[in-house]
Amino acid sequence: MNQPLRTSFILRATICLVLSSQAALASPVELGARGRLAGLSERTDKATNHGQAASLAIRAAWLAQWREDFSSLIEADAIASGWHNQHSDGVRFNGEPRIPDVPGADFNQVYLQLGTASRHFRIGRQTLEWDDLRFLSANSFWQNPQSFEALYLKQALGEASHIQYAFINKAVRIFGRDADKYLTAQDINYHSQNGLRPKDGLGEHEMNTHALHWLWREWDYTEFAAYGYFIDNTSAPNLSNDTLGFRIGYQRKFSTWNYRLLLAGGRQRRNQLSNSFDLPYWHIQNTLGSGAQEWSLDYELLGAKNKTAFITPLGFTHEYQGWADRFTTTPTAGLKDISLRNTSRWGRLRLDTRFHVFYSSEDRAAFGEELDAELGYQFSAKQKIALRAAKFTAATAYRNSLKSALNVYLTAAYHY
Repeated sequence: MNQPLRTSFILRATICLVLSSQAALASPVELGARGRLAGLSERTDKATNHGQAASLAIRAAWLAQWREDFSSLIEADAIASGWHNQHSDGVRFNGEPRIPDVPGADFNQVYLQLGTASRHFRIGRQTLEWDDLRFLSANSFWQNPQSFEALYLKQALGEASHIQYAFINKAVRIFGRDADKYLTAQDINYHSQNGLRPKDGLGEHEMNTHALHWLWREWDYTEFAAYGYFIDNTSAPNLSNDTLGFRIGYQRKFSTWNYRLLLAGGRQRRNQLSNSFDLPYWHIQNTLGSGAQEWSLDYELLGAKNKTAFITPLGFTHEYQGWADRFTTTPTAGLKDISLRNTSRWGRLRLDTRFHVFYSSEDRAAFGEELDAELGYQFSAKQKIALRAAKFTAATAYRNSLKSALNVYLTAAYHY
C-alpha cells in the first residue's frame, strides 16, 4: 500500500462518527474495569530475581446503532500501574522481571460496521479473534490487548458456516504507543541497543497483511477450517511469514461422556529467511468429559529447520505455550509441547490445571516442564475473579537462558 493510502483507518472512522454526531446520542456508554496484582520470580544458577506489579484498567465503550444495518464502536482503555521499580513492563526495562501490563491510554477499538445477518463489513481499529486464537488474537489476558487497524469482511455460507477476510494495515500490540523507536537513557538496554528499541518490542507494527479463513460447519459431528495468513511486517521484517493450514474438529456424545478430537496442521514460509514452505505445524488434542469434569491430552509441534522456527507473531502465545511465558517467541530449534489438562467445575467455581513438558522439535532436547493452575469464580455474567499461577522448571542446560520461573496473577474484572 503506498504512503497516501496508509492514512490511519482510525482517523477516517473518527471523522465519520463526528459528522454523524446526532444520529445515536441515546446509545449508552458502558464501563468496565479490571484490577490485577502480579508477582514473578526468575531463577538462574547464580541468583533469584523477584518482581511485582499492580495495575488497573478502565474501559469505556460506546456502541451506536445508526441504522438497522449500520453501527459503530468506540472503545477506549486507560491503564495505571504501580511498583514500577519492582518490574519491567515491556516499554521500560530496569533489570527486574517483565510483567507486560503497560500503563497508558489509547483507543482499543474505533470502527464502522455495515452488516446484515449474512454479511459484515468493518473498517477501523478492531480486535480480531479468529478460530482457536492460535494465529490471530487480541492477547486479551494482558491489560492492554492487541488490536488491528484493518478492513474486515465476513460472508455467511450455508446454515452455520462462513468465510472471512481481513487486510491489516497495523498491529497495535500489548506494549502500547509508548514503546516507540527510542529507549530512554535510564533503560538498562540503552547502551547495548544504541538507544534504539528492538523491532520485536515496538508497540506498533506497520504491515501489509492479508488473512483468510474458511469455516465449514454443515456436518453433524465434524467441522473443517482452512486458513491462510500472509504477514508482511514492514516494521519487523523478521516476523513476516506466509502460513497455510487446516483444522478438523470432531465432537460426539456417548451416554454421559462427551468426546472431542482436534487435528490441525500447517506449513510456513519465513519470507526473510526462506523461499519454501518448509516449517511444519501440528496440533492434536483429545478431550473426554463427563458432567463437571473434563480431561484433555495435547500434542503441539512448531517445527524448525536450520535454526529457523515456525512462529505465530499475531497469536495468543500466553494461552498456548504456558502461562509462565517462557516461549513468547519460538526457540530457533523449534518447540514440542506435550500437555495434560483438567477442567473441574463446582457451580460458579472453576479450576483449570495444566502440566506441560517442552522439548526442542529439531534435536528433541528437553527445555523444561511447567505446571499451571487457575481458580476462578464467576459472581455474575459481568463479574469474576481469578487466581492464576504458573511454575516453570528449566532443564539443566537452559537454566540461565530460559530461567525457571514462578508467576502469580490475581485478577478481578467487571464487564471486561
